[in-house]
Amino acid sequence: MIRFIHTGDIHLGLRFTNTSFGPEKGRKRREELWSSFQRLVSYAVEENIDLFLISGDLLEEDNFTQRDIARLSNILSSAEGVRFFIIAGNHDMLSSDSILSRWSFSDNVTVFKGKEVETKRLDDIGVAVHGVSWIKSMDTSDFISGIRVVDGCHNILMLHGDVMSTSKYMVLEKKNLESLKMDYIALGHIHKPMFIAHNIAYCGSLEGLDFGEPGRRGFILGEIGETNSFNFTPFSTREFHLHHIQLSGDMTHSDIYGTAKDIVTGAGKDDFHRILLSGHSPRHFNVEALYDQLEKDCYHIEIQDKSSPDINLDELLEMNEGNIIGSFIKSFTEEDIATDVGRRALYLGLEALLEGGSSDADKRD
Repeated sequence: MIRFIHTGDIHLGLRFTNTSFGPEKGRKRREELWSSFQRLVSYAVEENIDLFLISGDLLEEDNFTQRDIARLSNILSSAEGVRFFIIAGNHDMLSSDSILSRWSFSDNVTVFKGKEVETKRLDDIGVAVHGVSWIKSMDTSDFISGIRVVDGCHNILMLHGDVMSTSKYMVLEKKNLESLKMDYIALGHIHKPMFIAHNIAYCGSLEGLDFGEPGRRGFILGEIGETNSFNFTPFSTREFHLHHIQLSGDMTHSDIYGTAKDIVTGAGKDDFHRILLSGHSPRHFNVEALYDQLEKDCYHIEIQDKSSPDINLDELLEMNEGNIIGSFIKSFTEEDIATDVGRRALYLGLEALLEGGSSDADKRD
């Protein structure tokens, strides 16, 4: 039985600049990428994993320093008994001066460096690993038809690209991949873990990088032998979560906070959370106060308030025809109210006017 780990899209060295969670947590997140990768390598040693497959974008070429590559090399060389296979992706593509090309790794590390698919035979365990690295930013070359399995071996192929996509990245078609008759195809580039077929999979990113990557992240644990099995294994330190709360005018602030707290703590208090509020918010609802409360309940919270105050505009206009409130409502066109900015301006203004006591009394002489 051959056991392997399939990972990729780790993006070691990512700076997390201009993130919604700020520079301090960005620096911490950068180190968490390293910690998770180190944990996964340690896991491979503890579990006697034979092969460790990294399907591209292991690192961020633009940000990766000599100190970083030395750190990476030490992690890999310390994992005795584990054989690492690395292909470059579009974030760490190979060139004559790229850091992956220039560095000399230990003997247990293979970096595929050719312009075409290369094959590494491991006769002692009966495995052939095939792989190709990115060497330019737009690679749509047709090399699939030239790939051949090695008879008498278990065959694994490593690629970094898009399945059934028309993007500028390496385009891969499912039917062509299936025709290769590989035991397993380890894909990278798409950060969401997914199986294209029972033996063709994206491992997804080891750690979510932002709110565009919500949900569980991890790696694929595979076994090839008399029977094959390939299973996604959650492993990330933190997750990103997107939540939606529909407000109604009869809810109190305590109701909203209680609902939000239950959602956040239930999903994971050590994670990143973003809440979208929609519907009609009750009068006197304070989103800043809600944020202050929730900030104490989890590692990171963001609130996007798309709700509107529970105000019936037609009814309010009829009650205040001829006074300042009525005039204020009429100053907004339907086009204004259709936009988020215009709608928020209208309702914030009305809240201020209503709080100030302007009402039907303004009609009196």
